[in-house]
Amino acid sequence: MLKLLFIKMAANQDLETTTQVADASTLDDLRLSPGTVFLSHAKDAPIILQPRPSEDPNDPLNWSKIRKTINFSLVLFYTLLGFAVITVQTPLWAPINEDLGFSSVALTNGYATNVAALAVGCVFFVPLALKYGRRPVYLTTTLLMLLSCIWQAKMTTLADLYLSVFLSGLASAVNEALVQITIADLYFVHQRGTMNGIYILCVAIGNYLAPVASGYVANSQGWTWSFWWPCIFFGVANVLMLFFYEETKYIGPITGICQANGPNPSVHTEPNLYEKAANDKETSVGDPIPTISHLEDPSVYINRNIPLKSYRERLPWFVNSPGSFASFIRHIYQPFQVMGLFPIVAFACLQYGTAIAWLAILATTEASLFALPPYNFNTIAIGNLNIAPFIGFLFGSVFGGPINDWSIVRLARRNRGIYEPEMRLRLYIIPVLAMAAGLLMYGLTLAKGVHWILPATGSGIMAFGISAIMDLNLSYLIDAHIEILGDALVAVTFVRNAIAMVIVFVLPPWMNGMGTYNMFVIMGVLSLTFGLTFIPMMLYGKRVRIACSSRYARYAQKQFSPRGV
Repeated sequence: MLKLLFIKMAANQDLETTTQVADASTLDDLRLSPGTVFLSHAKDAPIILQPRPSEDPNDPLNWSKIRKTINFSLVLFYTLLGFAVITVQTPLWAPINEDLGFSSVALTNGYATNVAALAVGCVFFVPLALKYGRRPVYLTTTLLMLLSCIWQAKMTTLADLYLSVFLSGLASAVNEALVQITIADLYFVHQRGTMNGIYILCVAIGNYLAPVASGYVANSQGWTWSFWWPCIFFGVANVLMLFFYEETKYIGPITGICQANGPNPSVHTEPNLYEKAANDKETSVGDPIPTISHLEDPSVYINRNIPLKSYRERLPWFVNSPGSFASFIRHIYQPFQVMGLFPIVAFACLQYGTAIAWLAILATTEASLFALPPYNFNTIAIGNLNIAPFIGFLFGSVFGGPINDWSIVRLARRNRGIYEPEMRLRLYIIPVLAMAAGLLMYGLTLAKGVHWILPATGSGIMAFGISAIMDLNLSYLIDAHIEILGDALVAVTFVRNAIAMVIVFVLPPWMNGMGTYNMFVIMGVLSLTFGLTFIPMMLYGKRVRIACSSRYARYAQKQFSPRGV
């Protein structure tokens, strides 16, 4: 056994001293495993904040709750509108066909074009956000989505359709990567699951309640007003983002604080920590480890001598991160390297991509098949079908968010206070089974033309599984690879939309050639097969992180402003 490590825990604004015995394997875990952190050692002990906030009061991690809430609420409003602009069109296919003569195949191809733009947009906009800050990208894309809605409201030709949805896809792509970066800017490890759950809930509102409203608006005011109303909301969003959204990209001396009377160096005082530890196996585990701030006093010291930024300084047009133009260009192709070199990123791409593919199938088949006999649904009825998956998404966001956050804290306390990102996968089997079962129930009952309540119930069960899987995957990826998060999220977003695009493009010939029933049987089997790949990741994910630690350190240093877990 090694010497005792004394960990000062902050509780009720007083410091209580407890003793934690750490063996050699514990210290090696903290050295070698990106994402492994000390979270909480006992049932009633306070949670140690990870990542360690700096002493700067301008650091977003140190912002007040109300300030974080205002900022994140604006991002959530942006998210809701971004997904709404993608989905409001599907209930309108029948009146658009009647007024403009666009066939169902052309409209399906338009949806696929939108998804393709979602894949491309993140490759362009996320590097800009990493280099120049989140705020200019949010402002620019909000304006672009406003313009795309105006274009769709006034479209008359197929060229208008394809170009307008391509523009909306480019701008909406930010929803699928930059929001998670913003969550990592503002919140700690034990809060990210809940914040991702709230994000997923807003995704559900945009995905499923917006089409409901779109159907009613089209029935009462005409289908063009299903685009004019989003224009109004995007105008409001532009004003709110312009005057109230603060930049969350933090550039400054990031220091991990471990004593209430002053700062100590953080993990980033030595940015090649994992690489050094991986290459230096002879290091004595009994020696002091000054760069591992995870085992230090969790009290947060704020240096009041650092002035707070003014209102104008909090709303910059851009912030220029250190780095050359070549380093900016690197972030356009580096995501694809990250996807190939880090199995956890590849796992997230597969899981997220297939889950979104089933969502795309749900959206397109609802719009096309329920308008045909024996259902003959009008725009309102097709829109109302989205209520069931919205309810499923609601429960899934709770399961993958606060319930999962509660679970990882308990698991960390049972593991001597050490948190492993793979702990987020312990509950994964439940949404995997729900997604496959719901997909089969929806597709097979729809193919047989049974009462609409059965496919609607199936869509709700499927949405529960998809929502929880999305939340668990995002939280797992953030926790395991936060220092390369921008590149990782671009890879995930590109792959998930590429898969969805291919699925939507091949859907009409696939369904016509094989039949709806057989097609959904294959989809259900594929859903279960892909979902169960979480088992090897849950069992061996930590070994994978350790094996990739040296490579991870090198790619972390290629980022504009990496921040440790």
